[in-house]
Amino acid sequence: MSSAELQPAYVLHTRRFAENSLLVELLTRDCGRMTVFAKGALNSRSGRQGLLQPFTPLMAVWRGRGETPSLHRVEPAGPALRLEYKRLYCGLYLNELLLHLLGRQEPQLAIFAHYTATLSALLESTDQHATLEPVLRQFECRLLEELGIGLHLTHDHAGQPLNAETYYQYRIEDGPCLCETHHPLGIQGATFLALANETILSDQQRKEARRLLRHVLDYYLQGRPLKSRSLFR
Repeated sequence: MSSAELQPAYVLHTRRFAENSLLVELLTRDCGRMTVFAKGALNSRSGRQGLLQPFTPLMAVWRGRGETPSLHRVEPAGPALRLEYKRLYCGLYLNELLLHLLGRQEPQLAIFAHYTATLSALLESTDQHATLEPVLRQFECRLLEELGIGLHLTHDHAGQPLNAETYYQYRIEDGPCLCETHHPLGIQGATFLALANETILSDQQRKEARRLLRHVLDYYLQGRPLKSRSLFR
């Protein structure tokens, strides 16, 4: 797939290829996830190495057919976003999720827009779990929704509205199912509703929401580990 015009893009990941080239995983606005070959990108005279970094808004053109076209032109579309400390780990986590869950060359306009907005939200957040985690949970929920595997957050498996005080176990195939208060996987209805409304979460809701999204994402990741999780630990 070739791009005839400059295309908004972000770098998700790079890996070295041969002596001075890179294979670059891009998230693009109109073509979704793209793997492109950046010939000579590590050559100091190319000027590309400094550009092909995560969290830098880019405009890119690639040429060629198949799964790995050649990067023809790339230029900055804005200043690099300076994510630091926990916010940097959060950004790397977003990139890993997209690498593992997005198919190649599938248009993802909504996901691109939400990714851009999430990076801005991380940049403006404090470096505290109380502000960072709601941003991550919103991204995860919207990503799953756009992929057609969104969570059931307002009704249980039988179609009944969730009760804020009741505890549920989330089953991938069915959604929330009633469980005992002290069930190890129990999540209070209030947490589901807070996620649905994108409201600020209490400490308990943050912990339950993290456990819920990890349970669901691990299912779709099919056992593939995320290196960014180890950074948080």
